Amino acid sequence: MVKQLLERLRRKLADNPDFHGTMYYFMDVAHALPAFQREGERSPPDPKIRAALEASVGSLLRTKKFALLYDQDIRLAKYHFSHGLFLVSAKGTGLYFYFHDIEQGMIMFNVPGQRTWCSRISAVPMPRGGLPNLKPFDKTPN
Repeated sequence: MVKQLLERLRRKLADNPDFHGTMYYFMDVAHALPAFQREGERSPPDPKIRAALEASVGSLLRTKKFALLYDQDIRLAKYHFSHGLFLVSAKGTGLYFYFHDIEQGMIMFNVPGQRTWCSRISAVPMPRGGLPNLKPFDKTPN
């Protein structure tokens, strides 16, 4: 059952433009499943996930002046999946999930009194000098 729910979540991450809908699916369906809770194991924070969280939150807040309070992952190793909570000093709270095999996931971040943001995250580093073989955008009308 957990495997099927995570595969559906993976498809939603890839195909669904409604980020809030994808996060609500994770919270309301996958995360609420007792088997999902039983199979998760606490693990130390993953440095790749931390870097992705810091970059995304910094972009949303438009500042680098914050402390990310993130001290553990809940990992489902056989599914290459992690999820967890994080706090941002005096700013707000967040939730994330992450697929290690494809190095992608999603965060939901809320600042009290403001809106809730959802964003895809990735831990794939950009190569020096940008992406190879990337051509400039052609502005020629069709």
